[in-house]
Amino acid sequence: MSPSAVEGYAGYGFAQYGCPLGAGLNVPPASRIFTVPATGGMRVVAVKTGAEVVNFALDWSKVIQAGDSILTASWSASLPGISVMQSCLLGTLAIIRLGGGTTGAVYNVTCTITTAEGFTYPATLRVRIVSQNFL
Repeated sequence: MSPSAVEGYAGYGFAQYGCPLGAGLNVPPASRIFTVPATGGMRVVAVKTGAEVVNFALDWSKVIQAGDSILTASWSASLPGISVMQSCLLGTLAIIRLGGGTTGAVYNVTCTITTAEGFTYPATLRVRIVSQNFL
């Protein structure tokens, strides 16, 4: 979803691209938004340090059929140690705020969406924890 598309949500309480769940949970920079391909089921590697609290997003626009919409998005982590702090939906973006993690570990963080038409799609972020983040 482009920044101009996200701007359209400002009138719905998403001021400054924020989600309604609270301060800090906002649309991340483009380098942290990953587009789920039409075939679904993607796995991409995202990077953060254990000390960072970072927003990531999955853009489901290539998966959702015309006339359908996302009703729910649930997130889960494969291992303890990384924290799913907050999440929300903004159009076709499923946004997550992650904290923690052990340096050197790789966590699978899966988002499963359900659409108004009753379809369910999963996609996984592989979050690698590094000692320094150069992004």
